[in-house]
Amino acid sequence: KYKQYIISLKTSNNTAKNIKKVLNKIIKSNKKLKILDYGCYQGAFLYSCKKIFNFKTIGTDYNKEGLNLAKSVFLVDQVFETKKNFFKKKINADIISLLHVLEHLSDPVDFLIKIKKNILKKNGLLYLELPNPFTNPLNDPTHLNLYSVETIKYILKSCNYKVLSIEQRSLYKRGVLLRNSK
Repeated sequence: KYKQYIISLKTSNNTAKNIKKVLNKIIKSNKKLKILDYGCYQGAFLYSCKKIFNFKTIGTDYNKEGLNLAKSVFLVDQVFETKKNFFKKKINADIISLLHVLEHLSDPVDFLIKIKKNILKKNGLLYLELPNPFTNPLNDPTHLNLYSVETIKYILKSCNYKVLSIEQRSLYKRGVLLRNSK
């Protein structure tokens, strides 16, 4: 069966520790996993993943200077500039992280479907962080979409994911755990 998981946890400064907590519940294998951070900028999150989990790290971003730092300073294994042909790559990532990315996309449904189809391997994980729209309302003009719990559930279900759990922490934190429903 083709299953994929989406994990979405809004965290403060402990993203790597929180993803570790979630991964420990789900992943039963000790094999070296491959993580792709879409919108990695300088690769600091990937560096943490490499040091904490010994992941193979891949970063993509529109910012060439940030990618140069990701490779040279934060030791990201592979970096490439995000271009329109991104979805044609066969990366087969075990995990894709979207840290404050989804709210900037003009067509998040199309993006999530393409990630699932072409980038994320079967039974892979998608880790999201989203701002809470009720504590962060419209203060960033680059946010094209804001997601309530109901909205993100609806969008992800429309992409054939099943909600496993949703977490909200503190005033500014929200989390969602989802599974492919087909």
